[in-house]
Amino acid sequence: MICGIFCFFYSVVLLAITVLFLPLIFVHLCFTPKHREGLLQKMGFYPIFLYRKLRKKDTVWVHCVSVGEFLAAEPLIEKIKTNFPNQQLVITTTTRTGQKLADKNWGHRAVILYAPFDYFYAVGLFYFFVRPKAIVIMETEIWPALIALAPCPILLANARLSKKSLGNYKKIAFFLKPFLKKISYVLCQTDEDKSRFETIGFSAKSLYVIGQLKYEAAITNKEKVQESTLLDVSTKETITLLAASTHDPEEELFLKVYEEIARKSSKKWDLILVPRHPERSSQVVEQVKEKKMSYVTYSELKKSLTKTWTQDVCVIDTIGDLFKMYAFSDIVIIGGSFIPRGGQNPLEAAVWEKPIICGPYMFNFDKIVKDFLSHEALLQVEDEKDLKEKLTLWEQNEELRVKIGKRAGACVRKSKGISQTICDRFLKNMIDGEVL
Repeated sequence: MICGIFCFFYSVVLLAITVLFLPLIFVHLCFTPKHREGLLQKMGFYPIFLYRKLRKKDTVWVHCVSVGEFLAAEPLIEKIKTNFPNQQLVITTTTRTGQKLADKNWGHRAVILYAPFDYFYAVGLFYFFVRPKAIVIMETEIWPALIALAPCPILLANARLSKKSLGNYKKIAFFLKPFLKKISYVLCQTDEDKSRFETIGFSAKSLYVIGQLKYEAAITNKEKVQESTLLDVSTKETITLLAASTHDPEEELFLKVYEEIARKSSKKWDLILVPRHPERSSQVVEQVKEKKMSYVTYSELKKSLTKTWTQDVCVIDTIGDLFKMYAFSDIVIIGGSFIPRGGQNPLEAAVWEKPIICGPYMFNFDKIVKDFLSHEALLQVEDEKDLKEKLTLWEQNEELRVKIGKRAGACVRKSKGISQTICDRFLKNMIDGEVL
């Protein structure tokens, strides 16, 4: 009853806000093509032929917001497919990049859709269309309509709650509490996360600590890459520096640092730049040109007959290829950590046993960073000067680089097997209707 009352007021407020800002939304959609993609599905309208297809079997729905969540979920998705072969699999994302990667990796084995906006009619149409038997939501996507209208048990996987998010959720805890009771399992990354989820109103019996799914995802992705034919980014006797998932204006910083180190060093240095958003690659290329450095884009390299490159800088302008780049690097710099963006996931570099350097802003991955720092498996620097000093140190001490990389790999391997645990302990109960 209480949940229903809250749902009614939530719907009224959400629709009122939408109507109020409708002109701005319309203008935004006109000038931002990527946000128009999948708009019909987000509004709850899906192809009729898929409706007929999904009526043939029960369905497990896995929701991942974007690329990061999808990559973390892939080992679990694989285990769901293996452990529950009679269940159809529906994977949804919110972003265009997440949708493209999900379709590329799983389009032949699952139904890939955009998740609906949290309007009650859109979510209702989605549930009527998909009819899930179990719902798996990656990390912390708590949407009232999605939860209130769910026709089956819900599991939050890889759940985390930062200190900042905890403060925000506390402000609306009274509103959220009726919805939270409908979530059957919350599989937390750490004890600290579990305590925070309990603080905002989750039942203690629904909370479990099972570790980081992203750790296992990194291991699984490496195994897949090793089975495929790798494109050699560099085969020269060099030190290859990889700047992963960079944001503006970090590329300018990394190009400057690379230029100074390469000029003073007795060794040959290469630089691989991977913008977090591939659509910025042309902008990054222009910055490289301004520095009068030779360069090649990865899309050009893939088209060429040779598997090696001789330029100073390689700009990765494609989606989903960053993970392979770690294999050819000697040192990895984590992007998004030298500006207040919160950093990027260091696990993919760690699984390749690469020495990792990050900046001071890693608050989105603070638990991973604390874990790695406690095992001396990562270096965190304060600024440009500190970065140059550490890179110079690692240039001169290859043994130290190797040790740090191996410690990073060991941190990741300790979490192997989480996906199977989720299937055995939780998803089986959900699909069998045995959730308490």
